[in-house]
Amino acid sequence: MKTNKNKLSVFIICLLLIFSLASSGCMQQNSEQTPNNKEPTSDKSKTIKLGSTTWDDGRATSNMFKHILESEGYNVELVYGDLGGVYQGLSDKDLDFYVSAWLPGTQGNYWNRYSEDLIIVNNLSSGARTGLVVPSYVPVDTINGLKENRDKFDGQIQGIEPGAGIMKQTENAISEYNLDYKLQSSSTVAMSTELGDAIKDEEWIVVTLWNPHWSFSRMKQEYGVDLKYLEDPKSVYGESDDITMIAREGFKEDYPKIYKLASDSSMGISEIESMMLDIENGMSPADAAQKWIDNNPEKVNKWLGK
Repeated sequence: MKTNKNKLSVFIICLLLIFSLASSGCMQQNSEQTPNNKEPTSDKSKTIKLGSTTWDDGRATSNMFKHILESEGYNVELVYGDLGGVYQGLSDKDLDFYVSAWLPGTQGNYWNRYSEDLIIVNNLSSGARTGLVVPSYVPVDTINGLKENRDKFDGQIQGIEPGAGIMKQTENAISEYNLDYKLQSSSTVAMSTELGDAIKDEEWIVVTLWNPHWSFSRMKQEYGVDLKYLEDPKSVYGESDDITMIAREGFKEDYPKIYKLASDSSMGISEIESMMLDIENGMSPADAAQKWIDNNPEKVNKWLGK
């Protein structure tokens, strides 16, 4: 009887040891698998700071990504600023992500200054262009042609916000082409208003402009007038740009799923312009972005890997 009791005790102890080892192994396996299969839950409790300028293309694309990320459970704060502030914020790690950098040309000076602290994630769109633009009824086709028509243009080039990449390019163009012109700083809205007012009266005007921008379709719709780029034989404005998504150093490691989403994202210039035109027509950037998302579920789901 005593022997049987001893055997039973040994059996129970063995069972307890086996159960203890099995439980320990499962716990260790689960703890090892969590970081490999899923971003830690705490990452979604952090606030992702998405930098943006106040230009319509930036507001459209940044709101689009904000909606998509929030639908996936992330907290996102849009931080608006001038272009220099956005690049500085990324460099200082005060911002995480910027989805509408015009590279390699238009914003190349900012990239060259801050690139050591930044990473290129992906090109959201290709074929972006900048330059000097006139109404199609103006019989000038090249930047060189501005020289002999200074009086008709009142010696002015209507620009946008100071510090913008296209403003720096235009300062270079004035120097390279030896133009006796003054570059007027204002805002994108003011430039577009001046352009529309001039076209309405069939006056001569030259402005800094780019694609994507709603002005090309708006001037055609309202006044029946096309816009044209002045030829740039010295390539001051460079070739076409990519609309590039960039991030602070370390972003890929901190947010691998968001990095993957951005790497798989792409859209056409015309798609960006459709959001921009909705914004110009009075829709909020958030609503314009949501409208595009609602109209393109297959594309968005493909980006998300669904």
